[in-house]
Amino acid sequence: MHSGVLPVDAADFIKQSRLSGRMFNVYGFGGYLLWRLDPDIKVFIDGREDIYVAAGIAEDYMDADRYPQRWKHLADKYGIDFAVLSYPVTQPASPDMSLDNVAFGRSDWALVYFDDLAIIYVRRNGKNDGVLREREIKTVRPLQLSVYLNDIVRDPDRTDAFLREMNANLRRHPESFRAHALLGIFAMKRGPRFWEQGIEQFKRTLAINPEFEPAYSNLHTLYLALGRAREAADIAKKAPARNKSRP
Repeated sequence: MHSGVLPVDAADFIKQSRLSGRMFNVYGFGGYLLWRLDPDIKVFIDGREDIYVAAGIAEDYMDADRYPQRWKHLADKYGIDFAVLSYPVTQPASPDMSLDNVAFGRSDWALVYFDDLAIIYVRRNGKNDGVLREREIKTVRPLQLSVYLNDIVRDPDRTDAFLREMNANLRRHPESFRAHALLGIFAMKRGPRFWEQGIEQFKRTLAINPEFEPAYSNLHTLYLALGRAREAADIAKKAPARNKSRP
């Protein structure tokens, strides 16, 4: 089972941390989670579409994560205690359109896990308080646009908290390209003194995942900002989007 395709590590976390209650999961994870977690934890939806269409679950599922009221209705109707999500195919148009804000406001939900494939939120309803105490991630927002980092870099205490949480995540997932990319963006936002750190983080990102286009564009920006035009041109030539556009 390939952990870059299926939520292998997320399932390990659910079992090892003993998350309990009713789970929501995205459609693409359903079959694997059914195989890994049943009978202790039931999936919300999987590839057996006829079952979920007939029961009305598929209708409730569709677009629920795009509208706050629809998500609240789903979470309350089915008594969801924790949710296993994937990263969106496209970035939200604005911060208020991100899943982090639309469905998982921090007053009602706690982020407890993220890797390169899956994100897990736990509802603040008392059923998994032990997991929240041990694993809640309070500062990092992997589903949010990076603009949220602008306030963090101006606050030394929040900067320290962000870096602690990111380093803890990297200890658990040392080959996480998303974690290295996020640290690179954070270094960019901290200012010129940290730009070399950003370059190293983006290089590490691409060493793990050479197809992650945002790392190329951010490296290009940093090289230009540092006056390193040749390196900027070289990295621009290597970017997947540029290469795919060639005949």
